[in-house]
Parts: sequence; C-alpha cells; structure tokens
Amino acid sequence: MHNQLQMSSHHVIILKTLSTANLIHDI
Repeated sequence: MHNQLQMSSHHVIILKTLSTANLIHDI
C-alpha cells in the first residue's frame, strides 16, 4: 500500500512538471 502511494505521488509530480513545461512552452 505504501509503495502504491509513493508511485501515485511520483506520478502527480511528473504531471505537474509536464503541465508547467506546457505552460512555459505556450508562452
């Protein structure tokens, strides 16, 4: 369960990074 939570957290970080990169790319 702990491992799954860690993976989910890591996935969210990746999504945030991609979103930020997309915003910067748009500008």
